[in-house]
Amino acid sequence: MARLDERAEQFIRDFTRQMTDLYGDDLRSVILYGSAAGLHFLPGISDLNLLIVLRGITPARLRQAHDRLRHFRKERLQPLFLAPSQLATLADFYPIELLEMKEQHRVLHGEDFLQGVGIPRDQLRLQLISELTGKSLKLRALYLEAGRDTQRLEEILRSVTASFQVLMRTLLRLIDENLPPPSEYLEILTQLEERSGLELPGFRDVYQVKLGARRLLREEMDGLFGQLLNEVEILTLRASEIASTS
Repeated sequence: MARLDERAEQFIRDFTRQMTDLYGDDLRSVILYGSAAGLHFLPGISDLNLLIVLRGITPARLRQAHDRLRHFRKERLQPLFLAPSQLATLADFYPIELLEMKEQHRVLHGEDFLQGVGIPRDQLRLQLISELTGKSLKLRALYLEAGRDTQRLEEILRSVTASFQVLMRTLLRLIDENLPPPSEYLEILTQLEERSGLELPGFRDVYQVKLGARRLLREEMDGLFGQLLNEVEILTLRASEIASTS
């Protein structure tokens, strides 16, 4: 676990100053979010996610930033430009992403627009069901595409933990919204099993594959894919059973 190093801190200070010089009073906020705002930033690997809130977003406004952003791209900068009114739209249609931003962010300039945004619980549940269903379909498609390519199958399995970690955190939030979920994969998985009564051995096995602690034969890969697809269905059903607040 690591916080931003001094080089990254200087980088975001320079970026914030550039945005301030460029937009002046029209710049309402610059917010760092994601792993760079927490304890799990990996220099050279993790992205620097920055939310830039302007009074209004137009093509002309975005063109103003183009040349300056080109200089910062090499540092894995991922800027997101929004107007204040668009945050409410994010809450309705992308509540999972917005909640992740809200729980782990740091204001670099201006107002904290994330803190006051409400996340509709029903929208969170509906997006979770949609995302889990989409992941299940994607896993099937990737398995079919990989065919007999054992190396490709292992690559797909290694990617599973990252793609499902946020979704499992979201399910934990819905089960008990008063208890903030952990950020580490195994802690999330353990709490989810304890608080939901589910058993998810496939998600544990795939973590061992990711770490390189377990090597699978082709037949074992087939079995693990089947186990994962079954467990995704279990997670989807559990999310569907959570009562609507309406």
